[in-house]
Amino acid sequence: MKYLLDTSVCLQPIKRRPVLAALERWDTQGLDALATSAACLAEIEWGLYKLASERRWLGYRRDILPSVRALSVDSNVWSKWAVLKARQDALGLPVDDIDLVIAATALCNDLIVATLNVRHFAQIEGLCWEDWSC
Repeated sequence: MKYLLDTSVCLQPIKRRPVLAALERWDTQGLDALATSAACLAEIEWGLYKLASERRWLGYRRDILPSVRALSVDSNVWSKWAVLKARQDALGLPVDDIDLVIAATALCNDLIVATLNVRHFAQIEGLCWEDWSC
């Protein structure tokens, strides 16, 4: 594995207007190079429950779940999350909790975060990330 897909990338297969560059990178890397955090899938499912769109649920089950392995959010990830959360708070640069869990998952597994939301991850010290929008 090389990349951890964040929610913005992981959602692309079911978006009405997907970012083609992200889908191309996904295809180019291949499934063995990709993973996501279980927290990312939970965030997607939360959004799907809010939308209540059977079409989107079908796309999620068909196009996302079989296409990416989900890494557990275990005690090591939560410990890293606590460090990241405290650091961001001390710097006065808060980051959404789910994004910090995704970052912690990447750091614990030595992965690069693939994202379309650079500003969410660029301020996290020590995190490697790539912008998949181009």
